Amino acid sequence: MDLGQVKIMIILGFLLAFVITFVSIPTIIRVTRMTGWLDRPDERKVHSKPIPRLAGTAIFASIALATLLVLPAGEASFLNSFLASLIILFFIGIKDDILITAPLTKFLGQLVAVSLLVVLGDVRITNMHGFFHIFYIPAWIGVPLTILIFLIIINAFNFIDGIDGLSAVIAIEVAATFGFWFYQRHIYEYTVIAVILIGSLLAYLRYNLSDGENKIFMGDTGTMIIGLTIGLLAVQFNEFVLRFSDLKYFPAPAVSFGIMIMPFYDLMRIIYVRTIIGKHFFEPDKNHVHHIFLRLGFTQRQTLLILSLINLVFIFLSFFLAKHFTIRRLLLVLFILIAIIIYIPAHILRKKEEMKNE
Repeated sequence: MDLGQVKIMIILGFLLAFVITFVSIPTIIRVTRMTGWLDRPDERKVHSKPIPRLAGTAIFASIALATLLVLPAGEASFLNSFLASLIILFFIGIKDDILITAPLTKFLGQLVAVSLLVVLGDVRITNMHGFFHIFYIPAWIGVPLTILIFLIIINAFNFIDGIDGLSAVIAIEVAATFGFWFYQRHIYEYTVIAVILIGSLLAYLRYNLSDGENKIFMGDTGTMIIGLTIGLLAVQFNEFVLRFSDLKYFPAPAVSFGIMIMPFYDLMRIIYVRTIIGKHFFEPDKNHVHHIFLRLGFTQRQTLLILSLINLVFIFLSFFLAKHFTIRRLLLVLFILIAIIIYIPAHILRKKEEMKNE
């Protein structure tokens, strides 16, 4: 593919996704206010007034349409399966955002959508990169492993969507990282998908970070579509690394963890906390990482800035340390570092609350 054509595709994909999202959200806001489909405040939410929550509809439309228009199906074998999976998640998310879906039903829907992409689109992990001395893995292991990875990423981005902009900003950081890597390695179809996601989310942030009548949330529709798209980029990043001789010892799984460390760590922390206190995994609470900073007195904007900067630092750190560590050691180093960084404000908060209760 000619580099000039690639640049046109990248620019066109970004602009289409941005414009479709930017233009459609005001209409979505009007419809949701007329119908009463609003996210109403309660004891665990940080907003104080009803807010429309169907921006995921615009994100879905922009990614699906821009991908169809910029990347013809013949150029990428996985594309039809990816779009079909997006459609399934769109309908599951819309139902949940409007009527509230049982957690198990939503999870089963995610499972169907992801399985479609993995099995029919042949998007799957085929190699463990020497993790625990394991390299090639057969399909009967690779398929369920890849499905699990997709489900983890989807729910990780869903879990961090608790304050304005957090899920979107971190998704932009992650997509930009993967997209830049694919561009450098001349793997352009995934560069285009990454740029499309970035364009859509930048337009969404224009409304989500506002304080007026045009404020809107993405809802589960948006977070699941983000998770699926990021999952596609992450899985293929790990697969394409294997094709380059200069990356023979590159610890791609550990680097992937570092690139998405904030949503991953928050998910692991929530699983641990809910297990310890005996809560159901899907039962919402106020134990997320962003709640720690909010309870310490930071504003939503300050918390967004802190957590997105931490994730960005870990992205650069992951690629730097990848030159010096194996997968297991890099995973351990990254996990210890993020645990220490989050432990400090959590410890301060605990001491502060203990003093208040004395």
